[in-house]
Parts: sequence; structure tokens; C-alpha cells
Amino acid sequence: MKRVAVDLTPLLAGGENGGAKPLALELVRRLAAVAPACEFVLLTNDKTHAGLAALDAPNVRRLCVTQPAGAPTVPLRRAMQARDLLARFLPERVLHRAGAWYAGRTAAPPASPLLSRLKTDLLFCPFTGALFYDPAVPVVSLVHDLQYLAYPEFFEPADRHERDRHFRQVCQVAARLICVSEFTRASVLAHSGLPPGKVVAIPSAPHKRLTVPAASPGRYLLYPANFWRHKNHELLLIAFGIYRAAHPQSDLKLTLTGAPSPRRDELQEAVRRMGLAPWVDFAGYLPDEAFAALLAGASAMIFPSLFEGFGMPVLEAMAAGVPVLCGNLTSLPEVAGDAALLFDPRRPAAIVAAIERLESDPPLRAALVERGRRHAAEFLQPEEWASRYWAVFQDAA
Repeated sequence: MKRVAVDLTPLLAGGENGGAKPLALELVRRLAAVAPACEFVLLTNDKTHAGLAALDAPNVRRLCVTQPAGAPTVPLRRAMQARDLLARFLPERVLHRAGAWYAGRTAAPPASPLLSRLKTDLLFCPFTGALFYDPAVPVVSLVHDLQYLAYPEFFEPADRHERDRHFRQVCQVAARLICVSEFTRASVLAHSGLPPGKVVAIPSAPHKRLTVPAASPGRYLLYPANFWRHKNHELLLIAFGIYRAAHPQSDLKLTLTGAPSPRRDELQEAVRRMGLAPWVDFAGYLPDEAFAALLAGASAMIFPSLFEGFGMPVLEAMAAGVPVLCGNLTSLPEVAGDAALLFDPRRPAAIVAAIERLESDPPLRAALVERGRRHAAEFLQPEEWASRYWAVFQDAA
């Protein structure tokens, strides 16, 4: 392959893309090093084009483009409306089978002439949707998760339909789908009907984007997550309130990072009403250096998410020598292994018990730190991780 287009047009400023953004940017850097004879053309939007200048390299260039108009067709909108209606009467598994059947008979994504003009050999879509589809150019799409199917109530109808549209379309047109975990791969196979050989799991590697300074553990639990509903901040705050009530002499605090949003404002008001304001800090969205310092000083990372396609902060904390308290749902047991203290994030009492156990058991803390470092080191190194992607690209092309 001489030229690969990477669609970064879905990138948003700040942290609104969550963990998908640092993964995509680190992958570009690593791919450029793994395949120096290939040119990578980064398709960017006008809001983030300048901010991606750090990715420029002898074989990496940016191209600011406008996303093609890809609004759902009238038949597709009607199909989505029909799905919402049928959801009142049919089991979800029946709807999935019907959706897969319909997706195989709907139109491919709108064609774009851009890739032909650029003479690209492959299109890589790290945010799933094939927005610049060309039937003559192989497509590889990255699937982070199918959360919209597991928790449809967490998404606005238009957003849910758009995610479903992109997923069904890439199932139809992509030569390969790459998933960030075995959990996500199993979800894709269950909801797509694709042959197993077309769907590949490449677990994410610790990005090593953080240079974590040496620091003595502070007295705060750190939860790095945007304030999305599946991140489960409400139950974490309830659990922390229970812990504070049971241990009024404790000096343990809770620090939350994440991009500003209306939900963050709602949670701040809830903290005030619960009388937890002196004990809960909203640190905002932090650049890597500031976040690394905050991570280094944490007593532990707590990660009560209800749904994760992977869960990179868990590995980053382990690599930094910070013990991890972690939910036991979706991909998180796969990522955490035996190196974290797992709990049911749907039960505040289970969250409280995990905090109390870590606070009262210094040998357990030491064991979690040791097992965490060892476990994080077992994951793919960044060069190996990028080489796995490059092998899939070659196979697809």
C-alpha cells in the first residue's frame, strides 16, 4: 500500500470523543512509524485541523475536508421509526435479526469521489462510520462498542439511529472490522451476522502518552470519565455519600475529571445538595501532563462504569502503580484481570465495600499495585499494537 486515508473528521475539540480520540491519534503516530513507506492522509475538519499539526511527519499529512452529506434516506428513517414501534412488542434479539436482514438490503453509504482523487489504497475509519465511501477502495473500520444497543435509553433517538446506521453500513461494506476487545468482537458478531474471520479483536495497548511523575499517594479516589450516563456518576456519588456517613472521620476525597457539560452541572448541584461539596472535586478536562500528575497522586482509581468497550484508564492507572477499584461489567473484567478489586457498579453497597476494603487493608493495596504493573506490562506494546493493525490493513487491501 502506498497511501492510506484516515478519517479524523468526527474528531471534536477537547474531550468530547472520550477515549476514542487519544487512541486514534496514538494509532496514527505508531502506524506512521511501522509503515514508513506508506503515506497516511489524515482527513480533518476545520475545527480540529490546526490542532492536529503535531501528527505531521514525512509520511503523514493533513487534508481539511467537508464531510459528505450522509443523512438517512426516507426509507431508512421509516425503518428506524418502525423499529421503535416494534420494540414495544418484540424481544430485542428478534429486532437484531430483523435489523441485520434489513441492513443487508439497504443502500451502502453515499459514495464520495475524494478517495479516488487522492489515489488511496485503503480507507481507515477509527470512528466506525465510512463517511467517505468509495466502492473501489477497501474499508477497515474500528468498532469501540455497541453501547447504543445495550443501553438505548442513554441515547437520544437521532443519535441512536445514526450510530446504528453507521454500524450496519460498515458491516455491509467494510473488508474488516477491528474491535478494541474480545467483548466488543463478541457483541459485533452477535448483532451483525458477519463471518468470524471478518471481525478481528486487537486489544488496545497502553498508549504511554502519560509521563507519570513519582508521587506519594494522596487522599483522593480518582474517576477519569466524561459525564455520560453510562459512566454511572450518580451511583458513585450515592456510594461515596454512604461511605462518608459511615466514616465521618475519614479524610478521603473524590476527584472527578471530564469535559464540561450540562450533566456535569447537574452532578455538581447534586453534590451540593448531598452535603458532599467539601469532599468532591470536579477537576475538569485536563491536558495529559496535568492528568498524569493527578493520577500519580491518587490513593486509587475508581471506575464504576456500566459499559466499556475497553477501558484504557484502568490500564493507565495500573501502569502508573495506582491501585484500581473497578466495575465487573462488559469488557472491564477482561481488561482488569486479577489486578483490580472488582465490584458490581449497579449496587452502591458493593462500591462502598470496595472502598472500605482498600482503605483498611494495606497488604491488599500493595498487592494490587504489584499485580497491576505486571498485568499492564502483559498487554501489547505500542509497536506490536500498530503492527497488528497494519497486518489487518494489508489483509483487507
